[in-house]
Amino acid sequence: MAIANQDSTHRNNATSGHSQKSPTNWRNTFKMAENLTEIQRYAQVARFTVTDKLFRFVRQLPGVNIDHPRLEPLKSDHPRLKRWRKQAFGTPGKPAALEAIPWNYVRDNEDTIPFLGLREYWYPALKSSELYHNDPKPVTMLGDNLVFFRNEHGKACALEDRCPHRSPLLSLGQVGVVAPGTITCRYHGMTFDGEGTCVAFIADGPDSPACTTIRARTYPVEEVGGVIWVYMGDNDPQPLLESLPYAKSMFAHDSISAHKVYLPFNHLNTLDNDIDLSHPSILHRTCAVFSGQKVAGQIIVEDTANGGLRARYIDDVVHPGKLYIDSIEWHLPNLAYISKNDMPGGGGDTYAWGVPNDVGNTTFWFISAQPQMSKLQKLVMAGVMQVFSGRFIEWPGSPQSCVDAADASMMASQGRVARWDLDRLARTDRGITAARKKIKQAYAAECAERETAGRPHRRIVSASQATN
Repeated sequence: MAIANQDSTHRNNATSGHSQKSPTNWRNTFKMAENLTEIQRYAQVARFTVTDKLFRFVRQLPGVNIDHPRLEPLKSDHPRLKRWRKQAFGTPGKPAALEAIPWNYVRDNEDTIPFLGLREYWYPALKSSELYHNDPKPVTMLGDNLVFFRNEHGKACALEDRCPHRSPLLSLGQVGVVAPGTITCRYHGMTFDGEGTCVAFIADGPDSPACTTIRARTYPVEEVGGVIWVYMGDNDPQPLLESLPYAKSMFAHDSISAHKVYLPFNHLNTLDNDIDLSHPSILHRTCAVFSGQKVAGQIIVEDTANGGLRARYIDDVVHPGKLYIDSIEWHLPNLAYISKNDMPGGGGDTYAWGVPNDVGNTTFWFISAQPQMSKLQKLVMAGVMQVFSGRFIEWPGSPQSCVDAADASMMASQGRVARWDLDRLARTDRGITAARKKIKQAYAAECAERETAGRPHRRIVSASQATN
């Protein structure tokens, strides 16, 4: 009890002494932070980290009773955020409620907010290197279950991952049993080609009438830039290169790199993050590709000639370093296009794309175009990217850490589905306001078109409803 009283007295004295000092002017702190270059930011954080670790060690020594409030430099702190990402829900600091999908909110707003995404668009589904012959690959997108496989000519095909006979998953079947490039349901042997035509029903014999009456649902597929793309709508699609913004110039490059990350939350969480030009200066302050970003600035949003939105800084304040982002474009269905001219430290032109799997899960894609390179340059670049990605060396400031630790942690901490009804948006969120409005308008138009065509959009079913 004496020790507790002594500690309490010390804390009260420390607090009292601190309160007599004039409070720090946050504008002075802002001014100091605003002018720091990349190297100065890292040096500031390194100095504080060393002294802070020493201080924390000393105060744990027997008989040492010191503590005091102190200023900390603003930093990204990727290691801490990554530890948080790996924690189980329900552990201290990671509320179990964040894992739950707010079904009441989803049901109340599913007619106006596209929680499962827009349908009449091309989406990246797989990297080409992921789909082998005789190897069916299941993928869940926009709430649909698909199975991909290659036909006898090597073309990627996509069917609904459901056998029309009795509804088991086709992805549990085999490719190449009846003929090369066909997929056979493992339950009774109903077999389909890449066009969804039933070509055999093994259990029913060679004269089965199913071959003339049953079809599996198909999805249009294109393979461009080392990525397998699928069209999720009901209408006939335009060619991929005609549909995606900047696709012709992107895929004219010699080298296309594709990387994807699985995220346990709704794709609309990524919408808000992708067109948010103000967060890199705070969340990514000591991330390599944004470490020259200015602290704050005035942002405007403009419509682009190809139907997108562009958020950009308009003030005269210059970035203190060479690594920053000055402008972001956002396009339907939910992708950011980042030009190499807008992000000097970010490499080539890039799609950053949140593709919805279902209500509570997303696959986030990075698809980048690199300039023409020799084989040696490609090899060196591949090695550099592996290092920068953090795959072999866990570097807290790597681009991979920016997403996997920082962005993903912030978006996950918003909950499985970001609650737009609870947000109190500010002037820094002009891009978010415009993007939300645009995607809701597009969703309303899709719903009206389907209703007119006699194809009302599918209702979202929660897990509890599905079991009732």
